[in-house]
Amino acid sequence: MINILAFITSFIKISKYFGVFIGTFIEGPTVGMLTGSLARLGYLNIYLGYLVYVIGDFTADCLYYAIGYHGGTGLLKKLTFSSKTLAKVKKSMIFFNNHSNKIIFFGKLTHFLGLPILIGAGLAHYSWRKFLVLDLIATLIKSAVIISIGFYLTSFWVGIDNAINYVGLTITFLATILLVYFLIKLSNKKRKLP
Repeated sequence: MINILAFITSFIKISKYFGVFIGTFIEGPTVGMLTGSLARLGYLNIYLGYLVYVIGDFTADCLYYAIGYHGGTGLLKKLTFSSKTLAKVKKSMIFFNNHSNKIIFFGKLTHFLGLPILIGAGLAHYSWRKFLVLDLIATLIKSAVIISIGFYLTSFWVGIDNAINYVGLTITFLATILLVYFLIKLSNKKRKLP
């Protein structure tokens, strides 16, 4: 995980906004927090990073919706292993249609439910226009929160790093003064010896 995170961070540092856009398809929330962190450290502009992240996340959501919409029953048959499972999926599609606005909006705000709900919205042939509006609103909110977390956590860590540096400098300074004091004291003892 650390190697992948280091790779994604390096990729974004080198390719900047293109890296943010591509990264949202690979690991959206992590890339969002990295975008905030890198903006805090001066590698990216926070507003442009936010815009690119929103565009990437929204594009990925539309792709998942299209997979569900155009994959239809054929996709369901490939993903399910029995007719009972297919029947359960069809019942859940009816539930989805009755509560679709809430499911899409709150599903998008959670990371682990997002993908199945986006594909499910397509499978249920949920209105494309409504999907775009709801998903865009949820994407704007979620992206702002995730990037802000990365931005402010970096501020926190930079503050801790600065504090550790000051403590380290203070300890080094005091240790140097003590060392000089003991060296002077030792030198004076050697002079007093006959």
